[in-house]
Amino acid sequence: MFSGIWIPLVTPFHRDQVDTAALRRLVRHYQGAGVAGFVALGTTGEAALLSQIERYTVLETIAEACGDRTPFLIGVGAADTREVCAQIRHYERWNSAGYLVPPPYYVCPSQAGLRWHYTRVAANTARPVVLYNVPKRTGVSIAPHTALVLAEQANIVAIKECVAEHFADLEGGPLDVLSGDDSALLHCLAHGGTGGILAGAHLRPELFLALVAHYRAGRIDEAGRLADALAPLAALLFAEPNPAPVKALLSEVGIIGADTRAPILPVSESLHRRLLAAMQALENIEAHRTLRLA
Repeated sequence: MFSGIWIPLVTPFHRDQVDTAALRRLVRHYQGAGVAGFVALGTTGEAALLSQIERYTVLETIAEACGDRTPFLIGVGAADTREVCAQIRHYERWNSAGYLVPPPYYVCPSQAGLRWHYTRVAANTARPVVLYNVPKRTGVSIAPHTALVLAEQANIVAIKECVAEHFADLEGGPLDVLSGDDSALLHCLAHGGTGGILAGAHLRPELFLALVAHYRAGRIDEAGRLADALAPLAALLFAEPNPAPVKALLSEVGIIGADTRAPILPVSESLHRRLLAAMQALENIEAHRTLRLA
């Protein structure tokens, strides 16, 4: 059910207000590229820095732009399980594909506590729940064994896994495994993963889509070449707080403005130069490849 390339949409701002027109343009642009789906209110969407009214505005805009054409997940996170469940009940009004749920942040529950948390979250909706293992942000990691036990819940169906070392332990299990690490997409696919939820796919979605298509068609070498070509840019996108680097590059091509919400600040001048150089290098590699194939 959850496969291919999903984009965790940035939230465009103009004068510190949500830019709904730019957000609609983003959705339509990536629909044209053929992505599998979107995440609204994810980490890359600066959801933690939005008011509840702004979150509703983002959801309404994305839901309207997606229509019946493209599915979207809703990111839901909080330190308190009861708060997560309350948010989900509010979000049920939108026809989403389900919920992307990280562990409770800051409190660092045990594995038993994580099982308690997700069991209650899953009980508050009939829609699919996608686990989101991102220990860098939450302070706790969902162990592969815990994820597999949680898969016994009928509507816990997938995991966005940011710990590449976990892919092998999740291989062959009941969960759809989506890479949350831009640099580890090929590694995820090699261990039976189904795709990725990747911030970098904002920039060259066709290359990420091609990587998955090549791998599925058995063209492993070609998938590897694409992974190698994308790696330098993928590394730079997290050299400063996400999503500032992504927004900086989207601004360069005129899709949205580069505005972030403090305390996430725009990228430094030095990183900006390196990002532009990495994008240019990627374009040069692709141009050379096209000429060689012709």
